[in-house]
Amino acid sequence: MHIENTELKAGSPARINSSMGVSFSNGFSESSTPTSLKSSPAPVTSGSSDTDLHTQVLNFFNEPANLESEHGVHVDEVLKRFKLLPKKQITDAIDYNMDSGRLYSTIDEFHYKAT
Repeated sequence: MHIENTELKAGSPARINSSMGVSFSNGFSESSTPTSLKSSPAPVTSGSSDTDLHTQVLNFFNEPANLESEHGVHVDEVLKRFKLLPKKQITDAIDYNMDSGRLYSTIDEFHYKAT
């Protein structure tokens, strides 16, 4: 194993040895996750936990095009986006977000919008 021996000066950024995934810092807490990865939505997968799915469904409702819709988004549109998952999981995620106050129904029981 080879580690570069350098002295960090106060105020200098943390260094990461990418081959080991180890962060060497000067005592300041810094995130090693690139900003572009933080803002990218997670891919929809069938192995997602319930919490992840709740968040992914809510993120779908918070997309700009869906926020602009006066009547909200029809459940069928949500099902199309999450077509790899069973309908029951998607409707449960919508219900969860409604119960937690993050979504509300609009013109009927099939259209929802983010708060």
